[in-house]
Amino acid sequence: MRWTRGIGEGLKLMIAAETPDNHIIQGADALTAWPDGVLSLVWDQAPVHLMGSFVARDLRASFNNGPTDSAFGWGGSVSGKVGVPFIAEKDFITFSVTYGEGIGSDLNDQPSDAVFDSAGIGLEAIPVFGWFASYQHWWSQQFNSTVVYGFLEADNREAQSPDSFKSSQYASGNFVWMPDERWLVGIEGLWGEREDKDGADGTDFRTQFTTRFSF
Repeated sequence: MRWTRGIGEGLKLMIAAETPDNHIIQGADALTAWPDGVLSLVWDQAPVHLMGSFVARDLRASFNNGPTDSAFGWGGSVSGKVGVPFIAEKDFITFSVTYGEGIGSDLNDQPSDAVFDSAGIGLEAIPVFGWFASYQHWWSQQFNSTVVYGFLEADNREAQSPDSFKSSQYASGNFVWMPDERWLVGIEGLWGEREDKDGADGTDFRTQFTTRFSF
């Protein structure tokens, strides 16, 4: 459920309540019933589009049907799309920076929101920090490329298992041909790395071919 109101030229306020069923609790069953609360402020004045957001979450869980414990989750994010017509008319940069505690499940790699420590500390929200930036360049009216880099890190709690998510990073680049405004053909390479709490890590590379036709 979302309420939106314009509060000035190119400026609008959004307030939302979102379902909490995506919460990820490590070591216990998630029991959250209250919706996540989201407050966003959007500024849109070409060639700049910016959004600042804040989320508040009620994290609740129980271990083996025992007493329920709770923790407060929160996070802030700034994202945007900025045109760079001084480089090329259609080129633009996108970016996002996010920090918070108990919001991991809202991010692409979905680290845990919280961990349940049955030894006595109870439910602990896990801090996370992530960002990404991309640049799209149009070589001509039919050809364009986008390069992206992203990074995400969790500040692991003592109670988390050794194989818990610690950090990830990825980089990608593509080349896209649009023979018609409704038809797209492209190829992309993507490299990624993950590291766990115990220091174990691994990398992978993927090549992807895509085509899309819009009716």
